[in-house]
Amino acid sequence: MNPEKEVRLSAVGVISNSQKQILLTQRNVHPFYKQWVMPGGNLKEGESPQEGVLREVEEEVGLKGQAGKLLAKKELTRTVGDKLRHYTIYFFEVMLEGEQEVKISPVEVADYAWVNAHDYQKYDIPARNKEVLDEIFAES
Repeated sequence: MNPEKEVRLSAVGVISNSQKQILLTQRNVHPFYKQWVMPGGNLKEGESPQEGVLREVEEEVGLKGQAGKLLAKKELTRTVGDKLRHYTIYFFEVMLEGEQEVKISPVEVADYAWVNAHDYQKYDIPARNKEVLDEIFAES
C-alpha cells in the first residue's frame, strides 16, 4: 500500500550580520531536533513565502526585517508515520531593521550561533540547510 502524499511549503530566513556571519538556531522540536538550522518553518494557509519567513524569524528569534531575494529553492521528501511528505523549502535573504538582539523562543529554539565560512561545518546541519550555506560561503 502506498503512503498518503502530503505537500508542505516552508520558508527559511538567511540572516547575516556586519561580520558576514549567518544566524543558526539549534532546534528544540522535531523535525531536526537538536540540529542547527536557519530560522524558518511551514507556511500557514494563504501565506506567501515572504510573509511566512518574516513570521517564522520573528517567532523563533525575535527579529524583525524585510524579505530580500530568494537565495535557493530546495525539495525534500520524507516519510512521517503513514504519510509521504514532500517539502518545497524557500530560502530568503532577510534584512534586519536596525540593530536588534536575538531573543530565542525556548519552545522552538535551544540555542543560537553566528557562523562564518570557517566554522559552520563543525555544526550538525541538515542537508538542505548545509547545501545553502555551502553555496553562500563559496561566494564569499
